[in-house]
Amino acid sequence: MDIKEFYLFKPNRFFKREKIEFDYESPSFLYGFSLFETVKLKGGNIYFFKEHMKRLKRGIEILDMDISINSIEDILLKFIKRHQIIDGVIRISLYIHYNSILLILKFSPPFSKENSPLSAFMFNWDYPLNVNPLLKSGNFLAYHLSLKKALYNNCDIALILRKKEAVEFSIGNLLFEKAQKYFTPPLKVGCLNGIMRNFLLREKIVEEKTISKEILGEIDGLYLINSVRLINPVKELKGEKINLNFENPGFEEIRGKILDAISFQVF
Repeated sequence: MDIKEFYLFKPNRFFKREKIEFDYESPSFLYGFSLFETVKLKGGNIYFFKEHMKRLKRGIEILDMDISINSIEDILLKFIKRHQIIDGVIRISLYIHYNSILLILKFSPPFSKENSPLSAFMFNWDYPLNVNPLLKSGNFLAYHLSLKKALYNNCDIALILRKKEAVEFSIGNLLFEKAQKYFTPPLKVGCLNGIMRNFLLREKIVEEKTISKEILGEIDGLYLINSVRLINPVKELKGEKINLNFENPGFEEIRGKILDAISFQVF
C-alpha cells in the first residue's frame, strides 16, 4: 500500500495538508523546476541517507529554494516512525507552489525484482540529458521518453546513447564488466552523478571509462546500478539491428562487494 503526505513550507515553518490544489502557474509545472530523491529502506535503515540529503541540499542551493534541509530530514524521520516503515521506498519531492515550497513524501512497498535480470532497449538521444549532473531535478524528459520506447519494445529499461556513447539507463547509472574489472562512464558523457555510482567510485570498486556503441558486443557484463535497486544484471540489449546477450559472470562478485561496502552506509 502506498502512503502519501503533503507539507507546505512558509517562512520557518511546515504546515501539513490533507490535499493540495493544482498550481498551474507554478514554475515546477511549467518548467520542471523541482527536485526529488528516492531513498531505500530495509530492516528499518535508510540506505545512503547522508548522501541523498547532501545532494538534495545542493539542489536546494542551486535552485535557491528557501528551505532548511534539517527540516526535511526531521519530517522524513517522523514520517517513517509514524507509519512504522521497515522496508520499502520513499520518494521525497520538492516543488514551488503558490510562492511556497511543497514537500511530498510518498512511500511504496519494496521492488519485487530487485536482483532480477533485465532486458534493455537502445535509445539514441543526441541532446544534453542533465542541466547539471550533480542536480537531480524533475526535468527528466529524455529518461521518460527512453523508458516509454523500451516498454513499447517489450523491454524493462532503456540504455541511452548520446553521440554513439553509452551514457546511462532510463532508471539508473550504467556499469559494465570487462576482463574481471568494472567500469562506469564519466560525467562528461552526460550521465547523472548517481548516489550508487559516486559511492562505488569512492570505494574504488569501479573505474571511469567511456563505452562506445561499437564495443558493446565485446564486454562481458552489463549492469544497472542505483541506490534503490543496488544492482541488476542486464541479460539482453536490443535495438537498431543489435541483439546482444550478456552472461554477466561477475554479478555475484560485484553484488557482494556492494553489500559488504554499504553495510555501514545506513542511517
